[in-house]
Amino acid sequence: MKGSLGKKLARGAAMLFALSFLTFAMEALAPGDYLDIIRASPEATPETVRAWERRLQLDRSWPERYLIWLGAAAAGDLGVSLTSGLPVRGLLEERVARTLWPNLTALVSAWTLALALGYAAARRPHSAAGAAVRLLEALLLSVPDVILALGALWLAVQTGWLPTNSVVLFTGVLTLNALPALVAHARSSLGAALRSECVEAASVLGVRAPRLFLSYVLPLAAAPLIALAGLSFGRAFSASLIVEATLGWPGLGGLLMDAIHSRDTPVVAAVVGLSGAMLVAANLAAESARTVLDARVTR
Repeated sequence: MKGSLGKKLARGAAMLFALSFLTFAMEALAPGDYLDIIRASPEATPETVRAWERRLQLDRSWPERYLIWLGAAAAGDLGVSLTSGLPVRGLLEERVARTLWPNLTALVSAWTLALALGYAAARRPHSAAGAAVRLLEALLLSVPDVILALGALWLAVQTGWLPTNSVVLFTGVLTLNALPALVAHARSSLGAALRSECVEAASVLGVRAPRLFLSYVLPLAAAPLIALAGLSFGRAFSASLIVEATLGWPGLGGLLMDAIHSRDTPVVAAVVGLSGAMLVAANLAAESARTVLDARVTR
């Protein structure tokens, strides 16, 4: 198991390295740079532009800038924002909780609803309840993240029930965004568990629904659902960056969008790297939990 854990950590580190490298490479391939606005000013002299280039290390090649940033980041120094002049680490610490906690709350809510709806549809797939659950899946899957966020924003403005920058509105959009995929997988996994011999035998012996679900169905379906949990966190976190920008939520999404527009490479690299690190950590935790739960994974 230690060897497997080491391989997973190595893959995660390789992914984070690739993400940071691609961030700098794509920034270098894009036309222009952070100093375009200064160059366009009629008051900017060539000496002024060169001084800014030296100050921001833009006079160096992008691979050189990347290696300098990588060495500093490995030591915990994420650099300074080109736009604000503030330490990037402080900008992340200021906003990460505003993104992380609504995401975790939304995932807990979405998983709770998904298990309830998936179980109801799996028990009676040909009933009206099963059809309603499948219809809900299809409707929510067909709505893009941006449209869902704009619809929630319009509803908040029209009804006045919630402020447009409410954490409840933000969390609700994230919950609805994550829900359809989780319901589909829960319905499939729980349905397979319900059709297993041990569950059918327990049902024949008179085991009631609550105990049947908690003691028999859920343990059998847990392994694939736990594997999905890590992926669902990564998808929810990625979607939340788009939803944040749409709703104007002051989290990592807004910080990332502003940094991309201003070509603030240190901030972009830090946000992308943090997002990747959270995804790696979530997948690693899910795989480890699944390995402990199901010994077949280690064979």
